[in-house]
Amino acid sequence: MPFPATVCVVDDDDAFRAGLVTLLRSAGLTVRAFASAEQLLALSELPAMACLVVDLRMRGMGGLALSRELARRGVAPPTLLMTAWPTLQVRQDAAALGMSAVIEKPAEPELVLAQVERCLRG
Repeated sequence: MPFPATVCVVDDDDAFRAGLVTLLRSAGLTVRAFASAEQLLALSELPAMACLVVDLRMRGMGGLALSRELARRGVAPPTLLMTAWPTLQVRQDAAALGMSAVIEKPAEPELVLAQVERCLRG
C-alpha cells in the first residue's frame, strides 16, 4: 500500500541518518530511512515518495547514481543531495539531474527542514 507524503532518507552514516529522521519526524513528517541506495531501490512503493534526501558518497551506489537509476525507472521525486564535498562539479551534476538542492554537511537542521518542506509543497 502506498504511503502518502513520505520523505525517504538514504545515508550510510547511521548516526547522521538517525538524526535526520528524528528531525523530520519532529516536524510531523512521515519518514522512511535506508542505509543504502540498494535498499531503497528494493521498495515496491517508489512512486509514492514525496521527497528524497540522499547522501552523495555512500558504499555501493551514491546519490547521483541513485537519482539516475530512479529517473531510468520513471521515478523523479524532488531530491535533496547532501554532501560534505559540494564542489562545483557536484552542483552541476545535481542540477543536470534536476535535483532540488545541494546541502552541505554538516547542515543547520532548520535549513534541511526548510528545504524538505519546500520540496513537499512542490
